[in-house]
Amino acid sequence: MNGFRPTGLRLLVCSSVVLIALSLSTLPAGAAPGSRAVPWSPNPGSFNSLIAVSADSASDAWAVGYYETGGGVDKTLIVHWNGSSWSKLPSPNPNPNYNVLGGVTAVSPTDAWAVGQTKTGTIPETLIMHWNGTKWTRVPSPSPGIDGILLGVAASPASGKNAWAVGSYLSSTGAESLHTLILHWNGTAWSRVKSPNPTTQGNALSGVSMTSAKSAWAVGSISSGDQTLILHWNGTKWSQVKSFSVSGDLTSVSSASPSTGWAVGSDDDSPTHTIIAARSGSTWSTEASPNPSAAGNYLYGVSADSATSAWAVGYETQSSDQYILIARWSGTIWQQVPGVNPSSTSNKLYGISAVSTTSAWAVGSYVDDNTSDTDTLILHWNGTSWTQQ
Repeated sequence: MNGFRPTGLRLLVCSSVVLIALSLSTLPAGAAPGSRAVPWSPNPGSFNSLIAVSADSASDAWAVGYYETGGGVDKTLIVHWNGSSWSKLPSPNPNPNYNVLGGVTAVSPTDAWAVGQTKTGTIPETLIMHWNGTKWTRVPSPSPGIDGILLGVAASPASGKNAWAVGSYLSSTGAESLHTLILHWNGTAWSRVKSPNPTTQGNALSGVSMTSAKSAWAVGSISSGDQTLILHWNGTKWSQVKSFSVSGDLTSVSSASPSTGWAVGSDDDSPTHTIIAARSGSTWSTEASPNPSAAGNYLYGVSADSATSAWAVGYETQSSDQYILIARWSGTIWQQVPGVNPSSTSNKLYGISAVSTTSAWAVGSYVDDNTSDTDTLILHWNGTSWTQQ
């Protein structure tokens, strides 16, 4: 249930928002330049990236993002895990030139949602798709303003009539007109729900998580990273919840139980440090989090499978290169865990979905050392180690 800044997902993956030389002899623990496991994850274009992943069982998982065809055309990318391999499935592309996905939630084998952004003409607008067990289809969604985007989605497994999608929109040109955007699915249609905007200098949401019809959490930032933003749904309305005194962006949120949860992101310092925040009831507080690099550390996705087990993913920078960053909550402390870096220069993780203590998926992208293409990156945790898929 990840998300990023509302400046277009392509910019997120390629710009300074996410870009942050380590020689091969000093690669981080777990690095394996040039290695690639089988089966390979799908790569339909020369630029391919997965932004979010969600699994509801060991044999049913979805990952979404986008890829670029010739001429700079961006198309939605949806891949599915059936228990033995990942494969690309057809997905709608309403605009001939620009369609991207940034969030996904798998409810059941016949129920999943994906969200992102497309365009009507040249105007960016929200994009929502639904999986009914047979195919992905676009579902109409409100898109106020001139630049609507959705970056996070969550749905209740107990009912097909309750889901949330979050993001932001511009009411006019300029970052000062950036507003939070929250949409709700009632089983029939998506509608906009009133959401707080604490400042006139820019408000954005990137992630959402729900524990029941009367409790959901959304995270993001105020004033483009000057302050973290946390909102709560109490069954009647969304309200701002007191955050912690750290300047930065929260990009993902996960509920371990009705009374506990996690949010992750990155601060506004230079160099950048990771943010991990714990929820106890309705109170949020920061936890010590791994920052292995002196040049910059970023977290973009978090997923908890129990109150004592959770994962967070992102990447660290070394000079001009990037290497994956994976952290695990053991019940008492967050610690860095070795992963796989298939590239010698650029490896990034954006999304994570923990199924159990012995199964989790992480997705992102890397630059192939041989072709220089940007390829999708899918890693799997089997209870002992992470391997590339």
